[in-house]
Parts: sequence; C-alpha cells; structure tokens
Amino acid sequence: MHLTGKNKGFTILELMVTISIFFLIVSFSNYGINGWVSKIKLESDMRAVYTQLLKARQLAIINQINYGIKFEPQNDSYILIKEETELEIKKLNEGIKYSRISFGDSNQVTFTPLGTARSGHVKIKNTYSDSYKLIVAPHTGRIRYE
Repeated sequence: MHLTGKNKGFTILELMVTISIFFLIVSFSNYGINGWVSKIKLESDMRAVYTQLLKARQLAIINQINYGIKFEPQNDSYILIKEETELEIKKLNEGIKYSRISFGDSNQVTFTPLGTARSGHVKIKNTYSDSYKLIVAPHTGRIRYE
C-alpha cells in the first residue's frame, strides 16, 4: 500500500494477491470438509445397518420366527424381513455404497428363533474409500463391526 499525498488505498496487484490467497484457503478447506462429511455419513449408515441387524435378531428370538435383513446393492438399500414379508425398507445415504455382501449364495442374512444365523459380512464404503465391515458370527449370530 502506498501512502503518498491524496492517493491512499491498495493497488490492484495487492488486491489480486489477497483474493487469490483467500480462494486457495477456501478450496483446500472445502476438500477437507467434504471428506469429513462423507466419513460421518458412512459411520451413520454403518450404525443404522448394525442396529437393523440387532433388531432382526432380537425380533426372531422374541417372536420365535425367522427375521432377517435383505441387502439390495442395485438401489443401495436394505430391508427388514419377517419370514418372506418385507417390513421396513431403508436406504443408504448418498455417496455410500455396498462394496461386498457375503452371506452364502444370497444377499440376505436370516436369524432363527435361537438368534443364530449363517455367518457372513457386508462391507459399505464412501467415495473416499473409507469403509466399515459388519460381520455376523457363525453359530452365535453375534454381530460386530470393524
């Protein structure tokens, strides 16, 4: 800034440098925020699927009939089922996808009245390649994530 006589103010070059620095800072922070939001969405969906798996297992034990979760990767959703009847359909957040579903030869895990299920896992990921794996243990039907 030059302070000579009546000419007080910033030069065009000083303004351009300041604005350029500002936009660089904003663009870098935006990238970090998007990654952070994507990770939060992934964790939210992991907890939602985990809760539905627990719910299906508990309902099977309480009502003494088979309940399960059917995963539909083509539309990023999962369905709580009772025997063959669909009860609740839930959708994953935008940007969250199934990367692997492994419950034998189907995309479905079914809990028996004893709370047991065929072992398998489902893996969900976001666009930044962060992922969670939900695992149903053999014989016990215990559900955990990693």
